[in-house]
Amino acid sequence: MGVTSLLARFRKMGFEGPYYRGIPGKARFLFESIAWRTEIVFVATPESFAAVRPLKGADLRLDRITSFSGLEKFRRQLEAEYYDGFLDSWRRPFTWGEEVTIGIIGGQVGAFAWVQRGQRNGFPTYYGRLFERDARILRVGVVPSFRRQGLNSAMMQGLLAQLLEQGFERVFAESHKFNVPSVRTFVKVGFTPIGAITVLRLPRDRQFVRWSSSGIESHLREVGISLTGVGHHQA
Repeated sequence: MGVTSLLARFRKMGFEGPYYRGIPGKARFLFESIAWRTEIVFVATPESFAAVRPLKGADLRLDRITSFSGLEKFRRQLEAEYYDGFLDSWRRPFTWGEEVTIGIIGGQVGAFAWVQRGQRNGFPTYYGRLFERDARILRVGVVPSFRRQGLNSAMMQGLLAQLLEQGFERVFAESHKFNVPSVRTFVKVGFTPIGAITVLRLPRDRQFVRWSSSGIESHLREVGISLTGVGHHQA
């Protein structure tokens, strides 16, 4: 792969917001992806969702995909947006017990989000186990051609509403600490921050994970996010 195509691919990946702009921002994203990161953990409940004002956003249709074969119809568009072979990187999460929800707008993929559903014995996560009435949203993305159109908010609002309607009582989500647009979206649609996890990747696929429940509100205030009127719910 040439340097030009590699840089073009790199620019399409990563997070939004000032902390991740430009080459230095993409380098931060790469470091956080492979070595060390801090993520804010959120939870939403029927009560917290009902307490927020419904958003007026794009008219997304949500398509639940539970096997890799169900994604083949989206291959051409997604690989045109990202790079050849991009879709193949989505094979492994299905083997981990995950599924993906695709947000369709105008017949095209506009956004996506992976979902873990709780189990009777508990589905393991960094911060505890998901039981039968728990779900988790992770790896949310907006396709490059559809960014800056409010699709992230529409996707999260629609997916959260769908999961709660299916009977889940708690829906968890995480966002990298400085991914400000993502953090703001979670708060806006009815999630409440409950703590933060720091993940350090070690050799031989080992990881060190630290949980903290302090300093979250002060960090959010520093990046201009207010929790006024948002209820607090414990995990």
